[in-house]
Amino acid sequence: MKDHPKVDEIARLANLDLAGMDRERLTTEFEQILDHLAQLEEVADTAAEPCFHGVTEERPSTPMRADQRRESLPADAAVDQSPTKGPDNQFRVPRVIE
Repeated sequence: MKDHPKVDEIARLANLDLAGMDRERLTTEFEQILDHLAQLEEVADTAAEPCFHGVTEERPSTPMRADQRRESLPADAAVDQSPTKGPDNQFRVPRVIE
């Protein structure tokens, strides 16, 4: 069975319980990812400009509007769009935690 020390560490951090085939499959996939990253390292990137975050105060690429205080949507109007309503004008959603 193939083994890679990082697979166990990643599984622990992700709270995964890996067994047999899953560990082998993920080890293979992890090694393929590392091989691909090694290939990317070999690419000559001297002509490429470094990246930067697109939105800064000095260079806003997305126009930002100033925050303005205004009336919010009334609760009745918001809940009216909900497919199911709970008591006291509340949204009713499916349970996600057992």
